Amino acid sequence: LLFISFASCSVQKQIARSAKADVLDNKSLQAAHVGISIFDPGTNKYLYNHQGDKFFVPASNTKIPTCYAAMKYLGDSLVGARIAIDEKARLLVFPTGDPTFLNSEFIYQAVFEKMKQHKEIFLYTDSWKEVRWGSGWSWNDYEAAYMAERSPFPVYGNIVRFYLSGDTLKSIPSSISVSADQVLGYDTKTGTVKLKKFTIERGIDDDKFFLKSSTNSFTSVSIPLRSDIGLVSGLLEDV
Repeated sequence: LLFISFASCSVQKQIARSAKADVLDNKSLQAAHVGISIFDPGTNKYLYNHQGDKFFVPASNTKIPTCYAAMKYLGDSLVGARIAIDEKARLLVFPTGDPTFLNSEFIYQAVFEKMKQHKEIFLYTDSWKEVRWGSGWSWNDYEAAYMAERSPFPVYGNIVRFYLSGDTLKSIPSSISVSADQVLGYDTKTGTVKLKKFTIERGIDDDKFFLKSSTNSFTSVSIPLRSDIGLVSGLLEDV
């Protein structure tokens, strides 16, 4: 019992040190309304409690004023890209991070219609200074559809959707290459696959998709694309 008591005190001290170093003493949070409450139901005691009795607005509630502000100040349309035409009639495109480009949920594609009028297109992404994942995103969720990566010029929502049409594996966009375990009998040229029990995985730093044997039958899956400028150029050439 004495050992358990010491262990419990040790855990509480570790939590207190971590809370102080990582949160309470964090300069960027000095003006924030901070609360930390960790409760152990086994002992019916708090392992740590800092302003646990204060009222806090749930984080998801911020979606409401964010939506209101967007609707009020952004209006009914956004700038899909800044464009210019040089002396050789080439289209110069300066992307603005428009997430609707070639997204199937948005029928009207103003930027795309403008692009189709030119044979030569130059994309300028030098002004993009952000990283592909937002702060706090879990790196090991990179294959989840809700973890679409940020980029200066998103295409198809930076998501690829794989699905089976009969015996054929198809994707949107259609030009995404896939490799597979030999046992699946996957034909890389036709897209046909003999065995239907498989899953699709992607490497964390590339767009190499791989069919892997599974105990479950495959139906469809949506996976984020690693949307670098090379991929974007290739997808634009295809369409």
